[in-house]
Amino acid sequence: MGRRKIEIQKIQSKDRLMVTFSKRRAGLFKKAHELSQLCGATVAILVFSPAGKPFTFSSDGNFDETIGSFHRDELLESTSQSFGMPC
Repeated sequence: MGRRKIEIQKIQSKDRLMVTFSKRRAGLFKKAHELSQLCGATVAILVFSPAGKPFTFSSDGNFDETIGSFHRDELLESTSQSFGMPC
C-alpha cells in the first residue's frame, strides 16, 4: 500500500494546522540541510507560523550572518553595476 495523494487546501482545524506546520517545517529544514551538505550551498530560510512566530534555519548556523552576507553581496553588486564595473 502506497501513500495517498492529499488535496492541497487550507486546514481548518487549528490543532491539525499546527501539527502539520511543525512537521512540514521540520521536513523543509531537513531538505535545506541536505541541499547544503550535498551541494555546498549556503541556505537560509525564514518561515512564519500561522500564529506569526518566526522560525529560521541557516546552513552555517547563524541566520543573521547569512542574511547580512547576502545583503552585503547584493549591495556590492548593485554598486559595481551602477559604476559600470564588472562583478
